[in-house]
Amino acid sequence: MKTLILTTAMVVIATLTFSQNENQVTNNQFVHQGEDVTVAMYPNSGDAVTMILSKTPETKIKLVVKSDNDEVLYQKQFKKIDNTRVKYDISEFPSGEYTFEVVQGKDVLYSQKFSKRDGTLAIAE
Repeated sequence: MKTLILTTAMVVIATLTFSQNENQVTNNQFVHQGEDVTVAMYPNSGDAVTMILSKTPETKIKLVVKSDNDEVLYQKQFKKIDNTRVKYDISEFPSGEYTFEVVQGKDVLYSQKFSKRDGTLAIAE
């Protein structure tokens, strides 16, 4: 129960934080808020990407991480989990751009590119 409350609070905070300043964040690029799925992704300290995911229990989605040449490096399905916060360590990945996609069926619900350079990670434009 604590995890559910904490995750829900984090999604709300992330949504409010990223949507407050239109000059810094256009079109709420860090958060996808749908009927069944809400997801936010952002770079964490070091070489990690944090994903906050909230979904209905019956919704099946998949996280896919691709390299800059569109090669699938990692994928994980989320079936029964309805709220979670996951940190993905990409310190072993070489420098380059990586795309994190949240996919439902064949539809990409959310996509965010991250650029890894010299031990730092940033959102790619």
